[in-house]
Amino acid sequence: MENCVVSGRLPPKSPQDPVISEINWFINNIYQPACLKYQKLSKLTRTISANSAILAFVFLSYFGLNTAFPKLNLFAIQTLHDGYDFNMAIVLGLPVFLVALIVCTRQKLHLRHLCLAIILGPRYNPKFAYRKENLLHTLPFLQVVLFLSLFLFCFTQQMVAVAGIINVIVYVGTYMVNRLFGYTSATTRNQIMIHNLKRLRREYEIASFNCGRFELERVQADAFASLFQLEKDNVARLDKEIMGDHYKVHDSAFNIIKGLRK
Repeated sequence: MENCVVSGRLPPKSPQDPVISEINWFINNIYQPACLKYQKLSKLTRTISANSAILAFVFLSYFGLNTAFPKLNLFAIQTLHDGYDFNMAIVLGLPVFLVALIVCTRQKLHLRHLCLAIILGPRYNPKFAYRKENLLHTLPFLQVVLFLSLFLFCFTQQMVAVAGIINVIVYVGTYMVNRLFGYTSATTRNQIMIHNLKRLRREYEIASFNCGRFELERVQADAFASLFQLEKDNVARLDKEIMGDHYKVHDSAFNIIKGLRK
C-alpha cells in the first residue's frame, strides 16, 4: 500500500492581496461593527419584550382570577408578610419573577457600576469603570425589580391591573421599536453578509492557489465581481426589509385602531 502525503488545508493568502484586503476591509470596517451594534440593541429590546410578556401574564392572571372568582379574596392582604404569616397568593407568583430574572441574564448586567453611580452620584467617574451603554443593559433587570417590589409591598387590585396594562404596552412598544428600526433583521443580515464574505474569501484562496499571472488576474476579476454582487444584493435586501418592516408595523397599528372602532 502506497503512503499518501496529506497536506491538509490550503494556506491562507497574504492580507496584502488586493481581493483579500478588500474583503477584510468590508468585514472589519462595515459589517462586523454594524453586527455588534445591532446585536446589542436587538438583544436588549427582545429581553425587555420577553420580560414584559412574563410580567403581564403574572399581573393580568391575578386580576382575571380575582374577577372570575371574587370569593378567593386574593387582595385581602396587600404585602408579602402581614406580621403573622406569608401571603400565599404572592408567594405562588414569585417563581415567575425568577424566570424573568433568568431572562435578564441574556444581557451583560454591570450592576456593580450601576450601584456605584447611584450611591456616589456626581463623584462617580464614568471613565473609571462605567460606560453609558452599561446602563441600557441593566434596564431589563430594573424593570423586573420595580414590578417585583410593587408585587411584594403593594398587592392591590388597582395596582395589579395598572401593572399588567403597563407591561402589555411595553411589550407592544419594544416589538414596534425593534421592527421599525430593524435591530433583529439588521443583525441577521450583517451576520449572513459576514458569512458570505468569509466564504468568498476562502473560495478565492482555493481558486487562486498556484495560479499563473494571467489566470490569477482572471480569478481576481471574478472574485471582485462576486464581491460587488454581494454588496448589490445586500443593499436590495436592506431596502426591502426597511419598507417591509414599516408597512407591517403601520398595518398592525391601523388594524388595532379599526378593531377598537368596531
